[in-house]
Amino acid sequence: YECNVCQYHCKSSNALIKHIVIHSEEKTFHCKQCSYKCKLKAHLKNHNVKHNKRALKISCSECDFKTNRRNSLQVHFRLHTGEKPYACNKCNFKAKQSGHLKAHEMRVHSIKRPYKCGQCHYETIYMGHLKNHVRTHTGERPYKCTKCKYRAKQSGALATHLKLHFSLDTNELFNCNLCKFETRQLSNLKSHMLIHDDIKLFNCYNCNYNCRFKSNLRRHMKKHLKN
Repeated sequence: YECNVCQYHCKSSNALIKHIVIHSEEKTFHCKQCSYKCKLKAHLKNHNVKHNKRALKISCSECDFKTNRRNSLQVHFRLHTGEKPYACNKCNFKAKQSGHLKAHEMRVHSIKRPYKCGQCHYETIYMGHLKNHVRTHTGERPYKCTKCKYRAKQSGALATHLKLHFSLDTNELFNCNLCKFETRQLSNLKSHMLIHDDIKLFNCYNCNYNCRFKSNLRRHMKKHLKN
C-alpha cells in the first residue's frame, strides 16, 4: 500500500489509513477534560496520561520525567545519553525516534510535493503547510487572542500565546530538566531543549543548509532570494 501524496508505503490498509491522517488538518480526537485535539488516537492516549498523574509509575533515574510506558522512558532517556539509533540511508541524518526519521525522509527526500505555492517556488507534502505559507504573502492573521490584540497566522502560534497569559496569571514557570533554564512560555522551553539535541529539523531546499530553528532557516532563505 502506497500513499498518493508522499513516498510512504506499508503492508496493511489500516496503517495507510492512519498515515493519510497526517496530510489532513482535521483533528478528530478530542480530550474530554480540556480543549486538546489531535489527529491520532495514540496521541490522545498519551495526552490523557497527563490528567492522571497516578498512572505515571515509571521514573527516569536522571531527572523528574515519569511515564507509564517503558518505551517512552527509553526514548526520553536518549536525551541524557545522546543515542540516535535511527539513521537515514540517504544522508547523514540520525534521530532519537523513528517518527523523527520518517518526518525527515518525507520532508527532505520525498520526490512528491503536490502542494505548490502560486506566488513563489515553495512546495510541500502537506496542505496545511501550504496554507500557512500562503499567509506569508497575504499577511493574513485569522487567529485572534481573546485577552489582548494579538493575532496569529497559525493556530499553534495562538495556542502558545494563550499559554503566556495563563503562565502570567498563575506565575507558572517552565523549567528545563537538563539545566537551570526557566521561562514563562512553553514554546521557549521547546526551542531551548534543541540546544541539548543535535537534531536539525529545518532544511533548505536549495542547498545543504540545515538548522534547529525555523527563524534561522527564514534568514538563510533570504540569501537565495537576493541571488
